[in-house]
Amino acid sequence: ALNLPYDELEAHLDVLNFLPEDGLVVTYCDGSECEASLELADELTAMGFGRVRVFFGGWEQWVEAGHPVEEGEALLPY
Repeated sequence: ALNLPYDELEAHLDVLNFLPEDGLVVTYCDGSECEASLELADELTAMGFGRVRVFFGGWEQWVEAGHPVEEGEALLPY
């Protein structure tokens, strides 16, 4: 997983070089009321990423459901 905030997209375009255009990309927000995940999905689709999906429940629902979470240093050089 990569943290790529929509409002910082321009500053982190190099991160997108590590994503295959035919790979699955899932965008999400902090919670279900946020629309940045939709905006980011639209931008990524316009950039040529063909398999972009939005997880509408967001980070909040992911954690509440008990799904795995990891924290640590980024492995990609960005």
